[in-house]
Amino acid sequence: MKIRRKDNKLPDKDPNFIQTVITVFREYGFIMVITFILSYLSMSRDGKEPKIIYRLRDSIIGSIIVLIVGMACNEFGISLGWTYVIAGFVSVYGLDAIKELAKRWAEKRIDNDK
Repeated sequence: MKIRRKDNKLPDKDPNFIQTVITVFREYGFIMVITFILSYLSMSRDGKEPKIIYRLRDSIIGSIIVLIVGMACNEFGISLGWTYVIAGFVSVYGLDAIKELAKRWAEKRIDNDK
């Protein structure tokens, strides 16, 4: 059983969505691909993750983090150089280092609030 609106019309669609997605990947796609490749190769070299699926997962998450940082830098008017810094950090040190830094930062924030 399908739920339909009373006027039997489809909901409005945004025709600019695909164009927005293409623009985002045009701006940040190169950085994301480089981050993915370097982080995958780094994890393969270090032997941190034994399974391929875990290496792929961490590489994809690292690329998404770089995309988010790039978009945030763009919105706040900060230099896009920070995107390259984060891409290098994620590629070389991996997500474990980011998790550890976030954990330390959160613990300091909690200790300061008490």
